[in-house]
Amino acid sequence: MAHEFSLGCNGRGAQGIPGRKVPVDEQFRLVKETGLFDHFDRMPQPGEEAEYVRAAQKHELPIRTGLWSYAAGRDEARLERNLRLCREAGAECHDIMLLARHGEGRPVSDDEVRDFYLHAYDLAGRIGIEIGFEVHIYMWSEDFRRVNRVADAVRARGIPFNFVLDHSHVLLKVDNPEEQDVSGIRADVESGRLVIDPYQPGNVLDDWIARDMTVWLQVRPVSPAGPKNPGELKEEGHWGRACQYPFRRPRPGEWFHPWHAYRVEPCLEVVRRVLRRHRDNPESRLRWVTTDMIDMADYGGGVGYSLIEQNAAIAAWIRRTWSEIRDEEGPWGSYHAHVYYDPGTTRAAAESLRRRIDESFPVQIGRWHDEEVGPHSRSMFQVAFTRDQFAGFVPWLMQQRGGLSVLVHPNSGRPRDDHLHNALWLGPPLALKAEALPVEETPGERSPIVPNTAAHRRRAGAAV
Repeated sequence: MAHEFSLGCNGRGAQGIPGRKVPVDEQFRLVKETGLFDHFDRMPQPGEEAEYVRAAQKHELPIRTGLWSYAAGRDEARLERNLRLCREAGAECHDIMLLARHGEGRPVSDDEVRDFYLHAYDLAGRIGIEIGFEVHIYMWSEDFRRVNRVADAVRARGIPFNFVLDHSHVLLKVDNPEEQDVSGIRADVESGRLVIDPYQPGNVLDDWIARDMTVWLQVRPVSPAGPKNPGELKEEGHWGRACQYPFRRPRPGEWFHPWHAYRVEPCLEVVRRVLRRHRDNPESRLRWVTTDMIDMADYGGGVGYSLIEQNAAIAAWIRRTWSEIRDEEGPWGSYHAHVYYDPGTTRAAAESLRRRIDESFPVQIGRWHDEEVGPHSRSMFQVAFTRDQFAGFVPWLMQQRGGLSVLVHPNSGRPRDDHLHNALWLGPPLALKAEALPVEETPGERSPIVPNTAAHRRRAGAAV
């Protein structure tokens, strides 16, 4: 099981209805009183550093994460000051939002992004804090095609790439040609060379998740092709971008648009995928998750709903969903035991073993296969059982198999690896037909375990 993560609330969302300056102590109090958060997510703001530290101590709510935006070639000195400030305040990770334009005013190149990352990583290591680079509008990463190029360039130097995944900035551009044009990806999206719809195969979000580089997940619902925010004009005199959609239905008069639950679902589905990957990967690097319903024109500036209420609702959903995902069967949640026999010489031993399994364990026993089937080069029958039954059933099988060979393997969705590389043999191993094993399981191919033994029927009867 993967380690737990720290759940935080973005400090810009530590307020009710946006529109007034909220004292630092009140921000920490509001987050703490929800009873849902492990930490406060915001770098101590300039001139208020001492207030942040006092509030964190008073409310026993540590500052673990925070961010700042930088321009390469201009803000290297600021970066060092901010890293030291964050570390002194107790922070564990600093999110570096590197602007799409260099300090000289031109577009920043991939090599310059890589070099800024390597500089920041080295500096942070000496100071004692982690860094991450975020996918975000206005930043180099708004062109999603660049993320893997930079990540690979960093890794080529022997340095891990720490990714801050704010998937709202991807969902923002789904079915939205205007937004795609901002970062120059429209032609690639329309041609299928770049897939940003999370429900389509080969999409960029699934690719990033599979790369196991996400250290920090930021959660803010955004609706594909969603409505812009008319609540606050930007300095340029136009409405903010559609970077925030309420998690739960606003009360009458709190928002400018109709609200539909289905528009929130793409965000939730991506979160589920990240959490399942975290559960299933013992080497998961995910350490921080934050809720990010905030003010500002591109987000929730000028809205009439409470930001802290929305953030608390998201946090409650994350905790509930993480608990449910941990309890799912998951890819390592079920196992098969293949009991091999020879119809002419050891069928009787197999029948005896099968009877004892039937009487002793609430598992699912498959039919007899006297003829070879699938990858199996001997006659066999299969027993399907759950992760919770492994500790009781497999040691028993070790002692009671009656000299028969038994293959025990997990069901991870990758049959070839499960049978050939991740399996346990009881007794002499037998040859398997590798060519009959697919690399990946077809979705829906494996049926759920339905216990069918006498032991199961006894337990079911006793429960009634």
